[in-house]
Amino acid sequence: MIQFGDWKGNFHNDFEQVKRIEAARSKKFRKAIISIDRKNGRMQIQGAAAEPYSTTLNECSCEDYSRRHLPCKHIYALAFEMGLMDGLPEYDKCAAGSFRPQDEMNRLKNYYAAGAIKAADYIAICRVLSKMKK
Repeated sequence: MIQFGDWKGNFHNDFEQVKRIEAARSKKFRKAIISIDRKNGRMQIQGAAAEPYSTTLNECSCEDYSRRHLPCKHIYALAFEMGLMDGLPEYDKCAAGSFRPQDEMNRLKNYYAAGAIKAADYIAICRVLSKMKK
């Protein structure tokens, strides 16, 4: 489980957070870092705005953080740089064969049949899964 700063809980595994984590993990994104103060947990990073963002493990001056009040990709980038994201799972191409799209589609079919997910969501997810190599 990811835990750093004031951020506790399982919300880091939510889809929106995983998108931000993966953006922060990229080497291209991390090249935008202007300065890091690891001792005090502070970072300056160039984002989309003219002025660099000021980031700590608990807040950021970017628009995403201002709107959501959840960790943005800049906060996650700082956590990566400070070694606080060590042990985070990475996609392993060698182990990819253990995921079976048909099994996942069957599981989702049961959720749909029980009324736990909408038909549109069921169709959209199965459309993606059906294109994966089996």
